[in-house]
Amino acid sequence: MKIRVEFEKHMSECSSLVMANAMMLTQNEDDAADLVQDTWLKAWKYYYRFDGDNFIGWVLTICKRLFIDNYRKASRRPDISILEDFNHPLYEVDHGFSDEVRRALSQLSNRDRVAFMLVFIHGYSYKEAAIIIDIQENTFKGLIHRTRNKLKAELA
Repeated sequence: MKIRVEFEKHMSECSSLVMANAMMLTQNEDDAADLVQDTWLKAWKYYYRFDGDNFIGWVLTICKRLFIDNYRKASRRPDISILEDFNHPLYEVDHGFSDEVRRALSQLSNRDRVAFMLVFIHGYSYKEAAIIIDIQENTFKGLIHRTRNKLKAELA
């Protein structure tokens, strides 16, 4: 019981600072509130590890690391909805191409066509496009190489 009272005392002393820090990191009130809640949960879970020195610094470090972890998880999560929606503009072959190029692009598989168009039409980097398609960057580079060769063969 003593530990809980001690934790709640520390928490009440720095809760506004933790919220301000979360707002600075997320730039969004709802996300900041979620981050603060996760911070307090993790702080309570690992309070037994707290050495008793600089509680505010310890909690702000937890907050910052949670934000970074959440950011990394979100950036790794690809938007696969474009791959599931075959009416998405990425699948459209008509981007001002000649009939011959349109025909060559339409011969590609959906994955090859999307990969090619993400990079060469929509201007995504290989890394960004690989994340969207949910494959490793080096695998994506190989995919683009093979796709370009297929297009060269079709257009030759």
